[in-house]
Amino acid sequence: MFEAMIPLIVFAWLADVRSSRVVSSAGVALYVGGVVALRVRQFVRTGAIRIRSGQVLLLIASAEFVLFVVNIVVASVAVYSLALCVQLAVAVVSFYTLLTAALG
Repeated sequence: MFEAMIPLIVFAWLADVRSSRVVSSAGVALYVGGVVALRVRQFVRTGAIRIRSGQVLLLIASAEFVLFVVNIVVASVAVYSLALCVQLAVAVVSFYTLLTAALG
């Protein structure tokens, strides 16, 4: 979860609280958008888009992307934190899907 450290690093660079949140949110939104686009392509190619866990995973990941994009405008610590929590939900769903597939 390197995304949690980005605002601190950017703040040390810019020395402005609001700008550090905006730049951090923009950078993470670009990263998350790229990952979501890549995963959608992989899910469609492998057929995982038809599985309920795949659909939930993409829905949660898309919500995370939207939250980071909204935070570019809002520049709120609360929205950034919520987006990070949603990102943890993506990790939980991914792990649960992997675990259930391994157990049969």
